[in-house]
Amino acid sequence: MLLLRPRFWMCLVVCLSSSFVIASDDNELNKLMSQIGTDMVGLYPIVVSADLPGEKDKAQIRNKTASLLEAFRKAGPFFGEKSKTYKLSYSLILDYLENTQRAIDGNKWQSVTLRLSSLGEICTSCHTQDTKLRSLYAGTGRGAFPNDLAYAEFNYFTRNYMQAERFYARFLENAGKQDDVGILLVFQRLITIYAQIYNLPGDGADKLQAFLLKLEGKGVKTEPLVPLVFGMKNLQKSGLSKVDDVDFSDLKKYVRKYLGPLDGPLSSFIVRPEEEVERVWLRGLLFHYLNRQPSNDEIPQILFWLSVTDRSLNYNYFYSLADMYLKECVYSYKEHPYAEKCYDEYREYMLFSYTGSAGEFLPPEVESELKDLRERIDAKD
Repeated sequence: MLLLRPRFWMCLVVCLSSSFVIASDDNELNKLMSQIGTDMVGLYPIVVSADLPGEKDKAQIRNKTASLLEAFRKAGPFFGEKSKTYKLSYSLILDYLENTQRAIDGNKWQSVTLRLSSLGEICTSCHTQDTKLRSLYAGTGRGAFPNDLAYAEFNYFTRNYMQAERFYARFLENAGKQDDVGILLVFQRLITIYAQIYNLPGDGADKLQAFLLKLEGKGVKTEPLVPLVFGMKNLQKSGLSKVDDVDFSDLKKYVRKYLGPLDGPLSSFIVRPEEEVERVWLRGLLFHYLNRQPSNDEIPQILFWLSVTDRSLNYNYFYSLADMYLKECVYSYKEHPYAEKCYDEYREYMLFSYTGSAGEFLPPEVESELKDLRERIDAKD
């Protein structure tokens, strides 16, 4: 996945633009998104370079990053009526840019270029939360991209899923044994489109099965792909594609079915590939319910379930906001019973992440954050 970061970053220019434009016709907002796009296009050749930036490039990075940060800050009010998770996606990008600005101020240029080249991976955390398609963005032709996969990704991030599929297919038709990372990525993209966004797992299963047979005929190693196709077929057989408008009690039933009882931290952390497909579908159901503005009693539970779902998918399908979901659960709903569950889940994952052969070691900033979260819950009375 790291090899694809430059393409992800480039696609953020248009995916953010189309996301905001679809949400509003406001001229000021369109102007802000145009500015963001211009700034990021100007930064692109610099941040994907193998060399550290020279003095001229550093000046460009300073100016463009400051401009980006200003534009994102101005865009904040347009998220006021969005769901919690849309706001968290926005907050993540804003925080990410502020930290990048601090790295620039500290002349930490290797960190700066790495952060900027990774920024585009965040955009999927926003775009896969609904079923919107691109409407106003005219797009760029295939000739502007180095290969079919890059152009397919461009269309995927700008919500032009029909065009994305067309060029994913072209990539798969020409893929060889050396393209295993790209092939797996394409399958995961199509699963997200058909299991989460379209909610048409049967159609997705048919497409993936056809691609699988073609790849097998070319001698490509397909063992990791078979369970994914199997999972899509099972999803269709389950009848879940007919599920649409659910109440909260129904939502809890689906959560228990596909996440398990969740009776302890990290209890649903590792899953089989075919289970990944079910959780991509469940993620869509959770987002759709959340976008209907549920009650304050329901939101922390949904945030907890989304964090478990995202973590178990392990960044394979989209940028994970699992940590932010859990912290938001505590910060905004500290009096809710799920605040304790969110804290425990976050704490156990931090301990898991920072435990190695030398034993357990939590960085001071993580210990401080955990202490703050704990104190917030303890002070709720």
